[in-house]
Amino acid sequence: LRDQPWRSKYGKTTILYPWQRLGAKQIILLGLGKETELTDDTVRALAGTALRAARDIRSSTVAMVTHGFPAIQAVVEGALLGNYQFTSYKTDKTDHHVVEKIFLFASNADGNLVAQAIQKGSIIAESVNFARDMVNHPANVLTPSRIAEEASRIARSHGMELTVLEQQDMQNLSMHAVLAVAQG
Repeated sequence: LRDQPWRSKYGKTTILYPWQRLGAKQIILLGLGKETELTDDTVRALAGTALRAARDIRSSTVAMVTHGFPAIQAVVEGALLGNYQFTSYKTDKTDHHVVEKIFLFASNADGNLVAQAIQKGSIIAESVNFARDMVNHPANVLTPSRIAEEASRIARSHGMELTVLEQQDMQNLSMHAVLAVAQG
């Protein structure tokens, strides 16, 4: 790095090839920008940038380092969001690459708090990615009935109660805007 004009400009990625000196084929350095400007949102975005860069070089395993507890959840969210790809309608899946394993190294953090942050970040990112999948389907696939089926499945799997309104129920409740959208 001493010989490189590398700067820690926010979001800038640089790929190093350590020639097996470190046990990694490539190392992605990611500019964090100014420490005073780092927030959960910027950390989340940076983790997503790192995962997309790893996907671009077809890496199957990524190790990420975070210092301290507050950033862990944001890193997990960003990594899982950055690894997302919607490929349901792609005929050529050879271009499709997903990072299969993500290792997170956290210093100076309580193991239980780390586990909670990882779990919470995973739930949030997986939920966002599920919503992305839903909205990426065309209307002839993701019909109101299909949305109701998915909502029912989710409610059952989490022990929640769900009420699905039929068209007549919505008319009785004067939900004219929703009915107009559903008509197309």
